[in-house]
Amino acid sequence: MTPSEQYERFDHPVRTSRALHALGVCTVLVLPATGQPVLEARPPSGPLVRFTVVWRSGWVFTWRP
Repeated sequence: MTPSEQYERFDHPVRTSRALHALGVCTVLVLPATGQPVLEARPPSGPLVRFTVVWRSGWVFTWRP
């Protein structure tokens, strides 16, 4: 993965976090020493949701509760 792609893998969750925070959703960006960044979001009336960004012929967001 090129340095530009590594930056994008980090930048997408950061921008998503800011947008969700503006909507009143609590967010945490988890940066493990190895692996990919994970965005955790907890809506005011819902369960914790985890987002990751993966490369599959383009950037794809995946999530799970």
